[in-house]
Amino acid sequence: MNHKDDNLIFKSILLSIYICYFLRIPTKDEKDKLYDELSLLLQKLGKKMIKQKQYMRGMINNEMVQLANHISFPEGIEMNTGLQENIFALFNYIINKVPIFICSEPGCSKTLSFELLKDNLQGLKSKDDYFRHYHQFYLFISKVLYQQLQKK
Repeated sequence: MNHKDDNLIFKSILLSIYICYFLRIPTKDEKDKLYDELSLLLQKLGKKMIKQKQYMRGMINNEMVQLANHISFPEGIEMNTGLQENIFALFNYIINKVPIFICSEPGCSKTLSFELLKDNLQGLKSKDDYFRHYHQFYLFISKVLYQQLQKK
């Protein structure tokens, strides 16, 4: 295998770990801990060039930004970290047909994320060429009041 193949494999593994684990971790401190543990593991495997958390964060952020750059936003809507993470997670789960629950307090861009993907994932009718490679997304949202969940 050459260096380019190694990078692609590493990127695939890192993004899979991010989608399956990092997005479920509620606090920045806990996410930092996982980055540290992952860095140590990679060092043990001989990946000395990839020992820095910033490198991994940069790789993940780059993927999220690339996806966000293809999204058409209505006037007055700006990208923030929460919206970016929600769109990235939803997009990957939707195209892989994996059920997803996004639970958080009101105002964290959950519904907006769904709406933006619904508006952009229109199959061959999509405005952006990037999304024409995917099937049209039909939206079904079941809203449960966060406050009711908190009481239980």
